Amino acid sequence: NKTQTKKRDRTLLRVRDLGSDTFRELPKGDVPWVYNSLAYNPADGYLYAISQDRPLNGKDSGFTSTDIDKSLFYGTLLRISPVSGEVAPLGEIKLDANQNDPLFEQDAHAGFTNGTFDVDGNFIFANNSDYGSGRVYSIGGTVNEQGLWIPQNNSDYVVADASSFPDSKPENSNDWAFAGLERSKFIWSISSEYEKSETRRQTLVRTDTTTGATI
Repeated sequence: NKTQTKKRDRTLLRVRDLGSDTFRELPKGDVPWVYNSLAYNPADGYLYAISQDRPLNGKDSGFTSTDIDKSLFYGTLLRISPVSGEVAPLGEIKLDANQNDPLFEQDAHAGFTNGTFDVDGNFIFANNSDYGSGRVYSIGGTVNEQGLWIPQNNSDYVVADASSFPDSKPENSNDWAFAGLERSKFIWSISSEYEKSETRRQTLVRTDTTTGATI
């Protein structure tokens, strides 16, 4: 839950317990990190997400923003406790092949929207917003002796790889899920678009995580 105002500078995580019909706030309450691309990691039981632009002085957020809180910078990988809501930053994400890739910078500044863990334990993410490229990125990792998933990194930043550029990207398709338990490279989402008649059309979309191609 992000406050939908120009300030938009905090995130509040809520949980609905099994058998309950209401949502409750986690003990930590709202946090100063603004994040999206939220995904559950079955390897360690934590939630992972990517920070978005946190504007200062009530300014607009997103790709066109300039007054940015650099202490809580966008494009940072976060580990979040599903019990307390506590947030631990793991490092800024950069592409292994090109740390200054302009397309990745645009996707990060505009705010990554999609995130999930694949069957191989990689965190995959993308930006399917109006300012996003739809390109699929991935972060590999391993589980340490304490049972925590540790993302691939070079001590200065978290290392990500990029898939090939997709021919097209689904509009307003901001959540991903895997179907079934088989080892599949495909993720699924629902794209919600407005037709010329202003009626909402919902389309099931399949994305290849190795190429970024969608059908």
